[in-house]
Amino acid sequence: MLKKALASLAALVASSPAAFAGPYVNYETNVSFAGSDYTASLHELHFGFTGATDYIDYYVQAGPAVIAVDADDTELNCQVKPVSALPSLKSWMLMASFLS
Repeated sequence: MLKKALASLAALVASSPAAFAGPYVNYETNVSFAGSDYTASLHELHFGFTGATDYIDYYVQAGPAVIAVDADDTELNCQVKPVSALPSLKSWMLMASFLS
């Protein structure tokens, strides 16, 4: 019985769509090293919305960005990223990032 339940769960997860339209939350950290020495990190918490029309796919995300430089002060900024792409040109995207 447990094997059937696990197989059913695996089939459900495998058949679910990879992406969905609507709101989301995303956390991202980027760390920078020079050789083995830590130099800086960027921590971002994004709140966003993704969607599509007949003509364009889009997402907009915004949230705080913390920049931590080694041996320096930490900065708190706000970041906004609007992104759009034509459905027929998925490899081409228009993206702008604003960090204040």
